[in-house]
Amino acid sequence: MADKMKLIYFNSRGRAEPIRYIFAQAGADYEDCRLNKEQWAELKPKIPFGQIPVLEYKGEYIGQSMVIARFVARELNLAGKDNLTTAKADFVVDCLTECFNKAIPIVFEQDEAKKKESMEKFFDEDFKTFVEHLTSYMKANKGSYLTGAELTYADLVFASVMEALDGEVGEICKKMAPELGQLMNKINELPNIKKWRETRPQDHEYVRRDLPAQASTTITYIMPAKMKLIYFNSRGRAEAIRYIFAQAGVEYEDCRLEKEEWVELKPKIPFGQCPVLEYKGEYIGQSMAIARFVARELNLAGKDILTTAKADFIVDCITDCFNKAIPIFYEQDETKKKEMAAKFFNGDFKTFLEYLTSYMKANKGAYLTGSELTYADLVFASILETFEGSVGDSWKKMAPELGQLSDKINNLPNIKKWRESRPKTER
Repeated sequence: MADKMKLIYFNSRGRAEPIRYIFAQAGADYEDCRLNKEQWAELKPKIPFGQIPVLEYKGEYIGQSMVIARFVARELNLAGKDNLTTAKADFVVDCLTECFNKAIPIVFEQDEAKKKESMEKFFDEDFKTFVEHLTSYMKANKGSYLTGAELTYADLVFASVMEALDGEVGEICKKMAPELGQLMNKINELPNIKKWRETRPQDHEYVRRDLPAQASTTITYIMPAKMKLIYFNSRGRAEAIRYIFAQAGVEYEDCRLEKEEWVELKPKIPFGQCPVLEYKGEYIGQSMAIARFVARELNLAGKDILTTAKADFIVDCITDCFNKAIPIFYEQDETKKKEMAAKFFNGDFKTFLEYLTSYMKANKGAYLTGSELTYADLVFASILETFEGSVGDSWKKMAPELGQLSDKINNLPNIKKWRESRPKTER
């Protein structure tokens, strides 16, 4: 990699620190750009989706902190020794992200009494459950790291996130799960990580680093074993994955559980969640971790690592947007539900469509990342199909180019065949 990487964020650890841990462990130099508010105000209109951290590389902006982390980890050989290990690392990181996303509103709560009560509840419930599941998963992998015998970026992300709240999170974790506490200490005592923690900036400064040349490799895997996708008899969080299988024309087992079957299976599944993919005796969870894994296996992740990162960026932005709509579906008060839906449609969703349209235009192609169909297009079309089931297709008037793309994807021969032949469900 002869081109220099530039990581752009504020002068704080925050969402950028896991990425810095990866750079540090790899011993790779890079440009650690730390913005003040005035600099960010000037730069924000130029950044896709107006978010940081963002990685600037070869004239492209890659956003979403965990997309950047995965991209950098792959470039610097910390993503996992093979695609299956990478999927397991992605699974862990997505579960970690899911857990801590629940704490974000608490951090910004202004009422101190309510904040304290909410934080205690988070640690006693969501965080405790996460720690228990992660401990079990690490033990099942029979190694000294989260995915087994090999250090991956998942271990680095875990250790860096445990620094949150001035180290309070890590201390609570150590009391709840001594094995994870030992792993945390082990990561922080790695020579390169220890050096980074001792020398990282404390005050605002702009740190310039040069990135040494490294070669990246793209490996195509042949899949000898059939994959088994486990979910309920609905489209939901599994449909994006089914779109990927359909477009690739690959045979797999589409296992649709009844409630009683899920009750029996749930204790055997890492983190007790579905959808889950069963492959070679391993369970891989988190819908988008599964989607990325399957897309890589079936050559729909992107022609090169940069295109893959751009596809990941889009998919994480889609996930970000639609996660905000989830509470709407569970709202019982119909009047309030209607108000929440209108606010989402005319607010977050409209903004998302505007950013995605601009990003697609900037990539100068017929698809979201450029001239090549990737799993990002399939995820987009599948999620918008589910969304249309609730609000109709009026969104296409807000973003005609994306509406045309959605229609184009849904009329691809393999996707059209899947939509016509799949089990009929409400969602």
